[in-house]
Amino acid sequence: MSRARDKTGKWGIWYLVSNLPLRAEQAAKEYGFRFDCEEGFRDLKWDLGFSESRVKQIDAWSRLFALFAITLMAVTRWGCSF
Repeated sequence: MSRARDKTGKWGIWYLVSNLPLRAEQAAKEYGFRFDCEEGFRDLKWDLGFSESRVKQIDAWSRLFALFAITLMAVTRWGCSF
């Protein structure tokens, strides 16, 4: 639990669950960085064709996710080499 002021100056209570000992404003700032990563994953998902996949079995989903993670790692490594 953390307290922070809103734009009008009133105190509000924020309930946060995290493995980092951050105050409310620090946690919100860190969480804001997440959206850039999420947008990148979303764009890659569309570009690689995973957006149309519909997986019903957890084993198949695990394999698909592993393939996606390996592909993402290879593309990132390839991009960093340039």
